[in-house]
Amino acid sequence: MDMSVVRVVVTLLFTVCHAWAQPRLNTVSTTITQTSGYSAVLNCQVYDLGDAQVIWLGPMGMPLTFGRKRITTDKRISVEQPYSVDWNLHIRHVKPSDAGEYICKVDTSPPQTKRVNLKIKVAPSINHALSTKNPLSVEEGENVTLVCKVSALPAASVMWFYYHPQRPNNREQPNFPASVTGELLTIHDISKEQAGIYECLAFNGVPPTAVKNITVNVEFKPIISSTNKKIRQLRGKDTILECNIKAYPPEIAIWKKGNMEIKEGERDWKYYPTLFKNSESEFVLGLQIYSLEADDFGNYTCVASNQHGTASVQVLVEELVVKPSTTTSTTTTRGTTTVTTPTSTSTSTIPMTSSVSNKTLSSIRTTPNQIKSTTTQKGVIIDDGDSSKGDKDPGYNVLTTPAVYPISPAEQDPRNRGNCLNWKLSGLAALVLLLIIM
Repeated sequence: MDMSVVRVVVTLLFTVCHAWAQPRLNTVSTTITQTSGYSAVLNCQVYDLGDAQVIWLGPMGMPLTFGRKRITTDKRISVEQPYSVDWNLHIRHVKPSDAGEYICKVDTSPPQTKRVNLKIKVAPSINHALSTKNPLSVEEGENVTLVCKVSALPAASVMWFYYHPQRPNNREQPNFPASVTGELLTIHDISKEQAGIYECLAFNGVPPTAVKNITVNVEFKPIISSTNKKIRQLRGKDTILECNIKAYPPEIAIWKKGNMEIKEGERDWKYYPTLFKNSESEFVLGLQIYSLEADDFGNYTCVASNQHGTASVQVLVEELVVKPSTTTSTTTTRGTTTVTTPTSTSTSTIPMTSSVSNKTLSSIRTTPNQIKSTTTQKGVIIDDGDSSKGDKDPGYNVLTTPAVYPISPAEQDPRNRGNCLNWKLSGLAALVLLLIIM
């Protein structure tokens, strides 16, 4: 065979074999979605690579790897080969800036390429620098806009909730005049009743959910009230005055007697003011007065003020005077007795037979010391004041209407008490003598 023919056949065979062994790249484009903070693996499979090289290019065409070597300074990036045909790009702890199009390229002629689109999901986060500061103080009657700036991929949905100060565990959506536009909540003509905690909640399906609480304090001038504006008490006893205050901020809350401010410890601890806090804007200001004297009776003024105004309420302390009770008795054949006391008038008819006379008598006596009542009259506890009978607080006691009890005529007339005793002794002696004789 002619050698020239052999050379031609060998050349053709070499060309066919070379064409058959040329690298083949799976060029089908893919998209990968990963959550920020996790690792992303971008697949690239090359068959019969031979002497060719695989190159990875990042977004904007930046070279990342050449063969198995990393040529970028980003140490999060490497080439992984679970199998010989795999030339996967591994990116650890992906960030939103890693998102974009990556190219796996084989340097053949012409070059072969595969495109991989990397998408990054980002859980919601709140930018506190661009959001409403916490806490927030506003004046009553203003229009208030709360801002909750959220970053998320994909975009997050934002919901607003409200916690009332008196219901701190009850989350509810605002049911008062307000408008919500995503990251903004606008409250129109805010009132003191709308103070509380406003919660911004953002979610996009990527955990965790982002939450921000904004405490809104509504400033308003004081409002004062008193349950008992008039108290009557005995001289020498103690008493307590109280007034209810609503104000924000609470700056000044005092009691005054005339033009004098009452302070704790004045006049040998005569006065003891107290302040009880029910909430951030509701208080009870009390004043305990020990051992009432003549100059302690009169008007006391509860005063509260802040930068928005002043309010006050007066409580009158009057001396309670208990006059001795009197009894008037009238006797007839079938008579009635009328008893007049300082607090009430009662009429009772009680037929009784006297041992001294054949006439029917009626008599009534009063025993104030046996009265026991737990009635409250204008803020003053009514009691007998006898601590020996279980009275735990004899310091706040006054007497009420005396009780009425019937007595016998003999007991009514002191002159008859001795005669009654003599008759009883004589009768007893006669009975003993009769028993001896029998």
